[in-house]
Amino acid sequence: KLIVGLTVRVAQHVPGAAAFLKDILIAEENRYKSVLLVGPPGVGKTTILRDTSAILSAKDAYASDVVVVDSSAEIGGAGRVPDPCIGLARRMQIPFDMTQADVLMFAVRNHGPSVIIADEIGYESDAEVIATIAQRGVKVIATGHGTRLSDIAGNNHLKGLVGHPDALQKRRMSEPVFQQALEIRRRGEFYFHPDVA
Repeated sequence: KLIVGLTVRVAQHVPGAAAFLKDILIAEENRYKSVLLVGPPGVGKTTILRDTSAILSAKDAYASDVVVVDSSAEIGGAGRVPDPCIGLARRMQIPFDMTQADVLMFAVRNHGPSVIIADEIGYESDAEVIATIAQRGVKVIATGHGTRLSDIAGNNHLKGLVGHPDALQKRRMSEPVFQQALEIRRRGEFYFHPDVA
């Protein structure tokens, strides 16, 4: 076989990248509220997600009840031992013969987490499983591509995450899976939605 290209992804740990979210993430009134991070590629969604893992898995928060489902080894790094940047969270990598949706359900069924962290929710199967997980009372912190929350609402595969909005009837067809959202419009520019509904 001829190798025609090589992709190298370098994750960067930026301690404190999610510090501005800490009070929101661990507030008692937000204990079961899921948060969706929305933004185009390259604005720092995964960097913030990585630091969010450290915040939520701290001893004064959820500790080891946090599970990171790491689809491309970008959150916790590659290898058997996860990078310390994810704190006390447990990390599950996705084997080649499974999908992210499979591993998300496996994590909930077998590890009983209080929080699931996942990067790049992009497929309908991911969205369906995330909805199922949230209905079981698990807090979900995840990322999705789009420039605004409205991009998620307009994506046929992901619109269920924000309640299946119907523009013609001007209403939602269901409750949002993610109760809160953070738009990362560009590096360092954020817009927080405290109530997606």
